[in-house]
Amino acid sequence: MKKLVSIFFIILLFSCSKKNENDLPRLIVPEQENVVEVNSKEMLNIYDYFPIGFNFTENIEVKELRYMFDSVRVKKIPFDSVLPKFNFKIIIDTSYVIAESRFEYKFLSRPKNVIQDDLINGKIPTEFDQKKSKEIINEYIKNKNKLTETRVECYPLLIYNNSDKDAFINSEFIQEAKDIDGKWKPIEFTFEYEMCGTGKGHQSILDPKKYAAFAIIKYNGDFKTKIRIKLRNNKHIYYSNEIEGSINRSQFNQNFCKTFLESYGSNVDMENFEDYKKFMFLN
Repeated sequence: MKKLVSIFFIILLFSCSKKNENDLPRLIVPEQENVVEVNSKEMLNIYDYFPIGFNFTENIEVKELRYMFDSVRVKKIPFDSVLPKFNFKIIIDTSYVIAESRFEYKFLSRPKNVIQDDLINGKIPTEFDQKKSKEIINEYIKNKNKLTETRVECYPLLIYNNSDKDAFINSEFIQEAKDIDGKWKPIEFTFEYEMCGTGKGHQSILDPKKYAAFAIIKYNGDFKTKIRIKLRNNKHIYYSNEIEGSINRSQFNQNFCKTFLESYGSNVDMENFEDYKKFMFLN
């Protein structure tokens, strides 16, 4: 009888330990203080796609960007090249959280009543207007930098090259969630005016059977749902595993998109609004 009990506990301990293993390499990051839990009421703009780990198979220590990029191989791809859809696995690892920065985790409206296209409210600015405009813009930049320098709770996002050949990474991604109608809808968008479009340019080379790692915001809210990543890599679309999460349903609201783009003034041609919107949601 004692022997049977011992065997039972050994099996129980073994099964419990297996549940905590997902065979994925972990990102080793230093402990951080004052990490923010994101509980956003708006859909956030995600435009920073710097990897925090590249070409690894084992646990890896996250380094400063300027050091990490020394180990990334790149190749220049002609603009008119047609690249294949690589054999990627896109994985959100929810077994632990990390703290990462470079996110505008609150919606920050662009300043109004400032000089834009050499005019202010359609008029030539006075010397006072120029001084005031500069103060407003500097305050906006200060607040934006404060947001992006703050570390927030994130999940690791892994891209695995599940092939025997090199793959090229030029990725953008957003989070999607299921609404009450059961349909997948974006809860993030991607837009940066200074972007270089979807051209190939210099691409990072992901070695066969190795991982690249990014960070995605771990959202909090009062609406429990399924969440996934929609990733576009060289015009090809990939989806991650689905995870359980919580958001606020107001994050589905797309009504602000037009106002957001209009804030860029004549630099953005609003006649092409629908095309911009497709890009923002990786369609």
